[in-house]
Amino acid sequence: MLIGSFKLPAKHLNKIQVETFQHPFLTSIAMVFKIAGYVLSFDQVRTWLEKQGREHGHLEDVDMMTYLNRWFEEKKIDQYFRAICTDYPLGEAVIVLARRLKEDPKSTVSYCYRVRETQIDRDLKKQVLEESGLADEALPWVTIADPFFQG
Repeated sequence: MLIGSFKLPAKHLNKIQVETFQHPFLTSIAMVFKIAGYVLSFDQVRTWLEKQGREHGHLEDVDMMTYLNRWFEEKKIDQYFRAICTDYPLGEAVIVLARRLKEDPKSTVSYCYRVRETQIDRDLKKQVLEESGLADEALPWVTIADPFFQG
């Protein structure tokens, strides 16, 4: 299974661990806010908007998140998706069509439990794929700990 750009053995699909240096006396463990959903590049978002006849030429990348969330409200699908702009992987700005947003007391920034994609998620993804013309592989499911870099 492909997670982000890494192929992981099946035994590692439930938990993703990131190796970081931590001093035992200077580090405290705290819960982390995490999101799970589908990653789109800004170009993919623009392709989707074009196919739907939406004006977007005037928008900068930084405005895409707000524009998508307003569009979701208009379409009455804002209860299904929330557009969140974050760097994923680190340093690359993307839009995540978030399906889950939560504080996780069992995860930290360096050790995050993966959120599993459900059949309902896949059904909603199918609708996005039909509207956008994107390929299934073009929208990977990801779990992102601390998407706003608060930790």
